[in-house]
Amino acid sequence: MDKEVVLAIDGFEKLASFRDADGARALGKIVESHSSVRIIFSVCEPQGCFEQFLEKHGVVFRGSELIHLRPIEFSEYWSFARSKFQKAGKRISAEIFESIYSKFSGGTGPIQLVLNRLFAETPKNGSVTTEILDTVITAIADEYAFFYKEALSRLSFNQKCLVFAVAKDGAVENPSSLEFVNRHSLATVSSVQSSARALLEQGILYKDASGLRIDDDFFQEWLRKEYF
Repeated sequence: MDKEVVLAIDGFEKLASFRDADGARALGKIVESHSSVRIIFSVCEPQGCFEQFLEKHGVVFRGSELIHLRPIEFSEYWSFARSKFQKAGKRISAEIFESIYSKFSGGTGPIQLVLNRLFAETPKNGSVTTEILDTVITAIADEYAFFYKEALSRLSFNQKCLVFAVAKDGAVENPSSLEFVNRHSLATVSSVQSSARALLEQGILYKDASGLRIDDDFFQEWLRKEYF
């Protein structure tokens, strides 16, 4: 009897960019020929890439069940965080937690990272303060400063200007608007469009319901601290 095997793949849509092999079809053949193999795959890019991927490889992955993972509800997340702090004799207020939740739009990754650091920095019988929170977020951003500088150095002038503009606004509903282009002294609408496409492909920007945003929340914090 074949051993049960589960393949967990993050960033699954990247398979479509493989040049030397059709990674998706190769995995599909493995699943079809081995009934004991199951695949759990996650997609991290909300720009229609996954829909295009499934359209191209739908036959291979016709048995897939799609599950949309949404942010954890505020009340549930707040209850979880508060209980962890309370068990250790520490306190975090609803106001502090709400500021963290709002800053990172409910994103589990950055929120957990900040909460873990806050837990470590808060003494027993102590409370998380805005000063501790600001220090923690700044420290995390500074830890990745080298990589952020490297990322900026690889961008063209127009791409870099667009990154700065998006970091300033937080979310840009219509980056092709003359109002946005003129307000940030960007080159032209067409240059902004081409820069946006390139930055989306590189994963520096992403687009959601609120508009164009910096993909890495700590990158945005670092940009604001260093340049604005």
